[in-house]
Amino acid sequence: MFSYGMDITKSGVFTSLDSSLPNTAMIKGLWKVESIGVIDIIETPADDIAFEDFRDTLKFVNERYEVTWS
Repeated sequence: MFSYGMDITKSGVFTSLDSSLPNTAMIKGLWKVESIGVIDIIETPADDIAFEDFRDTLKFVNERYEVTWS
């Protein structure tokens, strides 16, 4: 590692060490949950319509919930 003795003023001293370290982008990539397949689920307008239909047809009858399909 110290090929130039103890003189650290020469720029070649740390060249091989710096090239072996990961860069900032690589380190940030390790902490992104998207890199392991975790993504936010984006609701679509179809989801909103289905939820409204569910909510509108939900009934509580004889201590049970009933949902009718339209």
